[in-house]
Amino acid sequence: MSTENGGPRAPFECVCGFTAGTSFAWEKHLALRNTPYSSVKHCRVTKNVDSPLVATHTHDNLHSTHGLDSAERDDRNGRAQTYPTPKALFRDRNSLGSSLPDTASSPYRSPMGSQVALNGLRLEEAAKKGDMDRVARLAVEILRLAQDGDSQGVLDVIAKRDGKEASIAAERERERAQAASDRRSALRDVHFSYHITAVHRSPQGISIEQVPTGLKNTFLQEQAGRKDALRLLAMTEPLLDAASPSTQHTPAQFGVDIHVLKRTIIAVAQHATRITGKEKRVLEVHAPVYVLGDIHGNLVDLQFFRKTLWPAGPEVTAGDFLFLGDFVDRGRDSIPVIAYIMSMKILNPGKWWMIRGNHETREVNGNIEHYQEGSFLHQCLFTFGESDGYAVWEAINNFFDTLPLAASIDDSVFCVHGGIPRELCRPGSSLDIIRSIECPLRSVQADEIVYDMLWSDPSSPEQEHGGELDPSGFGLSARGCTCFGERSIDLFLDIHKFK
Repeated sequence: MSTENGGPRAPFECVCGFTAGTSFAWEKHLALRNTPYSSVKHCRVTKNVDSPLVATHTHDNLHSTHGLDSAERDDRNGRAQTYPTPKALFRDRNSLGSSLPDTASSPYRSPMGSQVALNGLRLEEAAKKGDMDRVARLAVEILRLAQDGDSQGVLDVIAKRDGKEASIAAERERERAQAASDRRSALRDVHFSYHITAVHRSPQGISIEQVPTGLKNTFLQEQAGRKDALRLLAMTEPLLDAASPSTQHTPAQFGVDIHVLKRTIIAVAQHATRITGKEKRVLEVHAPVYVLGDIHGNLVDLQFFRKTLWPAGPEVTAGDFLFLGDFVDRGRDSIPVIAYIMSMKILNPGKWWMIRGNHETREVNGNIEHYQEGSFLHQCLFTFGESDGYAVWEAINNFFDTLPLAASIDDSVFCVHGGIPRELCRPGSSLDIIRSIECPLRSVQADEIVYDMLWSDPSSPEQEHGGELDPSGFGLSARGCTCFGERSIDLFLDIHKFK
């Protein structure tokens, strides 16, 4: 198929007025339709000062006027003023033909109007007379009214009704509006309370006591967190959908305004920090649970897990998910990987668990000299620039500072990123040593137990059988960290009753 100018025709058109704040929903819609963002033909609804409402086509990116004030946007568009509309009207070309309805000649007012002008034929009459241009225009108007929930307007556009039918329809519309108002009133009556009312009956009579719950009112905060998480998912999931082994050596490019991305990532990191900051230092997870290892900024691996383990989403998947750290560095896509991981934590706080790895520290993920283009800090600076890059890097590292350090599954399986701390293999030791570690923990080098859990390695067979380990089964690994052998594992399992 081709356009009037002979070029390739987009699979569908968007007839809309738009704002930058709703652009992420468009990209989500395009991803679901497997449609390249650049192939969409956009139609911006504008109104000139000296002419009626018109629709002008453009192939510009939605963010082409982002960052400009209203005067600059008006200057760029001549004397046109953009009408921002909260919803786009998506129309399949195959079903509605190759041309847009002539909005300028439509007898109906724009979506900004409060009523529909009903001059001329209704849909039923236009169809009977064979006026297909009129039918097309009315169909678009019906779609708009349906999206606005205006059932009365839809019926008025379709056909004329006698007085009795109109009266019945009006009464039903009033009943519907009243029911909606009652529901809103009922919701307003439900509010948070810091106390519960306890009623006591005794020989002296009935007494009422206000008992503190100790709960905090986090409803509005959680709602804001979910909104930001969903917005960030809409930016990252198209990158996951496009991930393949052939593209894993090329950094994925976000198709959104970089300032919007920065603000959203920082907001999500702050929301996620508030969640993990309240979790125990040793998570208590129950089976069934999927345990996943290092992702290291690899979108292809993350997409494999996503398609294999939670194809319909974690919230409807049986079992929990436990990640053992090392989300960033080495791979070229640390930013979208950690953005997805943090968003899922906000949306599924009781199913999505994470513990800290050695790459969730500033000393490691800020080492550009060693990891070069694979460094998380390098990718932040490259994507956002120096000032904003450091802000994003620091916000996410603040989230890392609050991550739990270990996890137990049904009190039988002990999970940790690195290895067993020497301190916990001594008789009489307890996991309370880990539980008492401060949170947030900015520097892991200052705590030997934490350093061992994040850095230690299993011993090699040569160390195991060559007498290089001490009586407790510990030694020194090739990279200068503590290593642990079979003896230390047996001691740990026996002391802490793990299997």
